[in-house]
Amino acid sequence: MMSRYLALSNCRRLTSSPPKPLSPSQLRVLRLYRSFLRVLNKKDLSLEDKRSTQQEIRRNFEKNRNLSKIAVNQIDFLVRQGEKKLTLFQDSATASVAAIRPKTHHST
Repeated sequence: MMSRYLALSNCRRLTSSPPKPLSPSQLRVLRLYRSFLRVLNKKDLSLEDKRSTQQEIRRNFEKNRNLSKIAVNQIDFLVRQGEKKLTLFQDSATASVAAIRPKTHHST
């Protein structure tokens, strides 16, 4: 019975297509996401604070997950905005991503 299971799992593995390579934009976003997680792990926070901050980071990235891969200008803008937030987050005084608010420009 076990060999039958192994045979089926091997068959599935052979018939499934290999993963598609990531686009340069996807790689940039993934690199930024990992950078946030690396900085978070270096912060001196409680486990609960790290978990909630990690969830906040993930939520921020998930918001734009369904952007079209061809919306390169929008993706570039969001990545640059994320890189600015990362720079602020690297500051030892910043404990949470939620504390980082983008500056808004008000016209009068």
